[in-house]
Amino acid sequence: MDNVTYYARFSYCDDGVCVDFPDAPNAYTCGDSKEEAVEMAKDILRLVLDVGENEVSNIYPPSTFEELEKEANGVLRYYENSFEFVPITIIPENESYTKSLKSRRFLKTAIKNLDEIHNEFLKTEFGIYNTDSLDETGIESLYDKLHDIKKSEYDSGSERGLLAAALSDYIGDKIDEKIYA
Repeated sequence: MDNVTYYARFSYCDDGVCVDFPDAPNAYTCGDSKEEAVEMAKDILRLVLDVGENEVSNIYPPSTFEELEKEANGVLRYYENSFEFVPITIIPENESYTKSLKSRRFLKTAIKNLDEIHNEFLKTEFGIYNTDSLDETGIESLYDKLHDIKKSEYDSGSERGLLAAALSDYIGDKIDEKIYA
C-alpha cells in the first residue's frame, strides 16, 4: 500500500503542541514537543484511517498545502497562538482506506461542479438534456436505471458508479419527499 500524507495543524502554546487535522474532523492529539507531537499525530492518523470494510469514515481526501494555506488565511484571526501545517506521512494499515479515499477524492472534486457533472452524465448515459422535461414515469424510470448502475458498479469505485449512486440517491430522496409530503 502506498504512503499517504495529510497535513496536521500544529498550534504552539506554553503547554506544548496541540495537533488537529483539517481533513480528519475529530482527530486531535498533542505533545510536549514538536517531535512528540509528530509521533502522536502519526498514531491518531493511523487510527482514523483504520476503516473497516463496512464502516463509514469521517476523513476526507488529503488537501494540498496550498489549499490549506488559502483556507487558513480566512481563519488566522481566530487563532491566538501561532501555528503551522506539518505533513504527516504514514502507510495505512487497512486496504479499505484506498477504496474509500478514491471515492471521497472523486466526490470532493465532483461537489465543486456537481450540476455540470450530473447534467453531462445524464446527457452521455441517457440522452437527457433537461430533467425538467421528464414526467413522473420518466423520473422513476431514470431512478431505476441509475440504481441498476449503482448496484453493478459502485463497489468497484468507478466514476460511473459513483455518479449513478449520487444521482439515484438524490432522485430517490426527491421521490420520497413527493410521496410522503
